[in-house]
Amino acid sequence: MSESKMGRKPKYSRDTIVMEAVAHADEFGLDQVTMAKVAKRVGCTPMALYSHVENHDALLCAMADQALSELDGDFSRVSDWREGVRLWLQTLWQASLKRPWLVEVIMVNERVTLQWLKFNEELLALLESAGMNDQQIAESLAMVGCIAVGAIFQATKFPFPRSGVVESGLSQSDLGQLDANKWAALVPYLHQQTNDSFLTSIEDLLILSFEAKLKR
Repeated sequence: MSESKMGRKPKYSRDTIVMEAVAHADEFGLDQVTMAKVAKRVGCTPMALYSHVENHDALLCAMADQALSELDGDFSRVSDWREGVRLWLQTLWQASLKRPWLVEVIMVNERVTLQWLKFNEELLALLESAGMNDQQIAESLAMVGCIAVGAIFQATKFPFPRSGVVESGLSQSDLGQLDANKWAALVPYLHQQTNDSFLTSIEDLLILSFEAKLKR
């Protein structure tokens, strides 16, 4: 007797659930990804999902891991750390344009996804190759995660924190101490540019800031 005739419920893999959730977010946005709607796409009850994913937050992290696993930056081909930093930012930029919902998961979810850690390891290796010490690397990674990535993500319509924005511009002497307020002051100007020049400006500023740290 077939399983359907016996009334046995079909089994759904975690991969299937995650892929359907990703597809739903791509089509309707992250706020429409609920356990009930994903279950409907999969063809099961919402409760059936919990045997594969712990909760809604765990599902979002799994979705982010799936999206980040598709990043195709080939860092083995770069010959200079500056070129690598540009490639790292360009790869993330393309991912955020393809899937704007990925922005929200990375910036809002309290959990750090495995693939995000792996992607950041690429940047860490680049900063090591530039000759940074441990403190300089820690400062640079924090800056990239909180500021540069935030600016890239803002371009995909995710709100960037505006509190305490400094009205003055960014001078050459500020580059070694770039903080959120100074970066935010540049964002309105950067948004007047095209997507390509917006990204290039971010790349240039980060590299100049890294170079300033190396000279300290």
